[in-house]
Formats: sequence, structure tokens, C-alpha cells
Amino acid sequence: MALSTDLAMALTVFGHDATPESLAKLVAQMQRLEQSAQGLMRTSLPPDEFAALRALSDAASAAQDVLAQRGPGSARARSPDFHLASTTR
Repeated sequence: MALSTDLAMALTVFGHDATPESLAKLVAQMQRLEQSAQGLMRTSLPPDEFAALRALSDAASAAQDVLAQRGPGSARARSPDFHLASTTR
């Protein structure tokens, strides 16, 4: 299964292997960042900061998609609180 470029970059930056458990941890970290960033995304940000927040959001969505494709045995199926808040795009 091929990972998106954003997700592969995020995994490299955060030092995670592409396992269900490490992806779940990465998604949890990105969920916290995304929740914190939602208010900022509604305000005027410099383009580079907005792009960085958008990349994190996209990488979190890609990680969620990867876990969803792994089926019932994945970390997603074991995590009761696996939901990414929607962002203003």
C-alpha cells in the first residue's frame, strides 16, 4: 500500500514506522495540533503558516484513511475516539 507524500513526509519527520500503532499515535498528535490550529485557521495567518497547518491537517486525514483501509484489526478499530475534527478549508 502506497502512502501519500504528505503522510510519508510526516512519518519521516516524526520518526514513526508505518505500523497501525505508530500511525494511531501520529494521528492523535495531529488531532491535538489540528484542534489547536482550527481557531488560528479562521484568522488571517501568513501564507507559510497557513500552508504548514494545512499540511498537518492533510497528513492527519491521510493517516486516518490508511488506518481505515487496514480493516477491523487496525488501531482505528480499537480506538473509540478516532475522529478528526473538520477544518475550515
